[in-house]
Amino acid sequence: MVFGKAIELLRVGKMVARMTWDGKYVFKQVPSNIPQSVVPNMTSLPQSVKDKIGDTQTGLFYRNQLALMHPDGTIDSWSPSSEDIFAIDWCEVK
Repeated sequence: MVFGKAIELLRVGKMVARMTWDGKYVFKQVPSNIPQSVVPNMTSLPQSVKDKIGDTQTGLFYRNQLALMHPDGTIDSWSPSSEDIFAIDWCEVK
């Protein structure tokens, strides 16, 4: 499928991949509100960020981010390359 169709699947919570990726796939992180009281316990944030968020008395709001899951379970942020955008080998991951 084309990239536009892959984006539509990501919008509704599906996973997509390029046929050449060998076990990697992309998903959209679910937007989420993180209350300020939870921030000190987050292991994914450096202390300097936790301190700054604590100063504002607000929490966090994760927006629409794309992530790439690797076969070994590691996750990276992902932005499509021009090759990805124009590729026609996208497929839904079940």
